[in-house]
Amino acid sequence: MKTLLIGVIVPTPEPPSSGGAERLWQALAQRLRARGHDCEIVGVPTPEQTLTEVLDSYKRFAELDVSRFDVVITGKYPAWMVRHPRHIVYLLHPLRGVYDTYPAERGTLGDSPEDQGVLAALESAGDDPLAVLAEGRRRLTKRSAGDEIQQPLGQWLIKRLDLLAFQQVTAFGAISEEVAARPEYLPPDQPVLVAHPETDLPLIEA
Repeated sequence: MKTLLIGVIVPTPEPPSSGGAERLWQALAQRLRARGHDCEIVGVPTPEQTLTEVLDSYKRFAELDVSRFDVVITGKYPAWMVRHPRHIVYLLHPLRGVYDTYPAERGTLGDSPEDQGVLAALESAGDDPLAVLAEGRRRLTKRSAGDEIQQPLGQWLIKRLDLLAFQQVTAFGAISEEVAARPEYLPPDQPVLVAHPETDLPLIEA
């Protein structure tokens, strides 16, 4: 078996902290090393208190050079913005504030006459993530809606960027059947391998 250099590309919280995701990355890297591969965890600081910070983080990953790896694995936004010909997404979750808890009363981009012009400008950016990011930042600066993530512009941008990122992915996995089945989490009609994460918790006998 050929030894691969695998990069596990992850967002790191700001301020730094360690939780379930960080333990999952470590366990995944250990399992890959046990299979004979070289594996590195590459963490990129990812502040996300405002929409501007989130968009800047998406841009940071889109511009990250991961060409030295044979394979890259990502599992959370915005790390899956990295570009690599052998890119596996092992999904934990996207930005929940956009997908799961977005306030219905905020509406969607395009509900107002002002939004129609913004939407047309964003769509004119095409399928280039960096162009979408640049136009999104320009529109955010011009608007009076504030810098909240949970606003129509933020919802549209994040979902658009995730979709563009997933169009470049080689294969999809998920940490559970529930995650794999969540609406909009993954592209429709894509095969998804469910692989439950490793755990060091003791098993309880029934």
